[in-house]
Amino acid sequence: MQEQIRTSYPQPLRESLITDAIADALGDIRPAGIVVGTSDAALASWHALGLRYGAPYVYPKSAFAALDKAAFHGIVASCGIAGYGWAASGDPNEVVAKAAGLRFPLMVKPVDGSGGVIR
Repeated sequence: MQEQIRTSYPQPLRESLITDAIADALGDIRPAGIVVGTSDAALASWHALGLRYGAPYVYPKSAFAALDKAAFHGIVASCGIAGYGWAASGDPNEVVAKAAGLRFPLMVKPVDGSGGVIR
């Protein structure tokens, strides 16, 4: 079921559905804490489940900015810290235009950090 959710829904809805599926599977069990793997993809579920069950540590929502490349680059730039060039847009032509000003070597990464481009 999680694979179907991961490939069929946009990220915010996906996290909500996964969190609900985990809570449904737990039924009446009330976990004392939430432990997740080291994947960034699990952080939103960790946060939501921690809040739902009143866990002693809840992953801070403010830390999600580190998962959003555009938000993170904006924070870094606002602090006056030099970073590498990058381009992001939902419009392929705009990405090409922005990328024309970047230097080599270049890396192309998907929009969705879990491995696929969401349209």
